[in-house]
Amino acid sequence: MSIVDTILAEVKRMPPLSTAGAKLMGLVERDSVSATVVAEIIAQDATLAAQILRVANSAAYRRKEDIGSIQLAISLLGNKTVMGVVMGYCMSTLYNRPLEGYEAPSGALWHNSVAAAIAAQLLVRYVKKPLSPELAYTAGLLHGIGKTVLSEYMKGSVQKAISQLDQAERKDFLTVEEELLGTNHCEVGAALARHWHLPAALCEAIAYHHRPQEASDANKPLVYVVHVAAFTAMLQGIDTGADGLMYELDPSYDKYIHLPDARELEKIVMQVEKEYRKLTESFNP
Repeated sequence: MSIVDTILAEVKRMPPLSTAGAKLMGLVERDSVSATVVAEIIAQDATLAAQILRVANSAAYRRKEDIGSIQLAISLLGNKTVMGVVMGYCMSTLYNRPLEGYEAPSGALWHNSVAAAIAAQLLVRYVKKPLSPELAYTAGLLHGIGKTVLSEYMKGSVQKAISQLDQAERKDFLTVEEELLGTNHCEVGAALARHWHLPAALCEAIAYHHRPQEASDANKPLVYVVHVAAFTAMLQGIDTGADGLMYELDPSYDKYIHLPDARELEKIVMQVEKEYRKLTESFNP
């Protein structure tokens, strides 16, 4: 069995998402989802419901009266924060793994994912075609999930590969992964997303977030949003270890995302930092 076959076999052994998590993932492609529908799904899972209420009653969202209603909690938090809680709940074991192969500590992937998700949701307002903020946010949360599988196979190889990459004209850490293992974290993440039966748009965003030009035309706006969002998270130093800033920004993003000038991107970076601090104060996986 080749190393790629071994990796893909490990993907297939990954436990499924919770029933509530899988149902919520299936809703993100819709233009709008009511708090009532989301509440009905979350109410089916007592532990997840408790997590939602805990975040709604955290210091970051504190109100004069405690929040005891799931629907009220969802209305207060908003769908994007709720999806963050859902992902943290469904994948806490994965997100909390130290990524030793990338020389990143426990929780690094979660923090990077939250920052990228916030950036993706903010970038939606600049996309030339309508795009769901919830879909973009969820894609940002999931974009790097393949690293949780690939990390084990990258151990002991990263620093030598990075020193070679430093001397190269283009920085593309995916080539390092491919030379070592015959695959990369984007491909493995997409395989994991398909294993979980996630919507096709999310699978593409995960698969091509570092090489967005390879995405289908239908999903290029979403993929480019996640591409720029992941780069924004890395610029802020919220990366996942040794591969931080080892990818290049595809200049073709401006075909899909209209940023009037550099100051607009600076505003987004500042907003990401502000919202990131609020969210990470209120919950952790």
